[in-house]
Amino acid sequence: MRAISLRFNNAVLPKYASAEVLKEAGRQLGIWRHETMVFDTEDQVGVLMDYAYYDCFRRGENAVDRYAAENPPAPDSDEEALLAAMKEAFFSIFQVEEVISNVGVRVSDLLTRRRHLLVDVGFGETGVPGSVIASRLLPFDDFAMTGGAALPVNADALEDIFDHLRARRIALKHLDSMDRQVRADLNAAIIRICLDNGASEDIEYREVGEHPEDDRLIPVVSTGPKIGRNDPCPCGSGRKYKKCCGR
Repeated sequence: MRAISLRFNNAVLPKYASAEVLKEAGRQLGIWRHETMVFDTEDQVGVLMDYAYYDCFRRGENAVDRYAAENPPAPDSDEEALLAAMKEAFFSIFQVEEVISNVGVRVSDLLTRRRHLLVDVGFGETGVPGSVIASRLLPFDDFAMTGGAALPVNADALEDIFDHLRARRIALKHLDSMDRQVRADLNAAIIRICLDNGASEDIEYREVGEHPEDDRLIPVVSTGPKIGRNDPCPCGSGRKYKKCCGR
């Protein structure tokens, strides 16, 4: 399933996401600036493409819908199962509850409180209980897999996300019935908050075992003086600390 998903993401779906769709995704995520795509890290390309495929609609359809309509897969094939999961894919915030070596992690959706078995062998080797990611999950009958563009969510980002939900009076119990475009706008807000808090700088993709001595994530503890996230940055830039050196 992972191999088929990679083929879809890299070779198939780009044909169903036009230049205008990519620009729209870039504008929504704050990546399209002054008529140019500006990426802070290489991994933001994957974040942009994931949003473009799933959350940019033309006449009510996204790139996955358009591909499925034009290329129906063979019945009972792996492609059919994966495409069905892609059409039901959803973006949310997930906290790791349990790490299962050589399998993946059990996660709790912090927005809906649902639990999922996330099958990802690499994450099963590097995940840490309590850590939080923003990602799109593709649901199958007994497990889920990521869409391939996860972002770590630190404490500041998590606080900002729930401040955003409260400020806009978004009722979490209504997420399942939320209009697709409204949910896409919420997804964009979550991604922007994660990026503003330096999420794309805190994630790296590599083969498990490439650096076995540091494959597992290690919490970082600051020994310096405490600076409030909304305090002026001590570098003198005039910006808030979280938007400057605190990223």
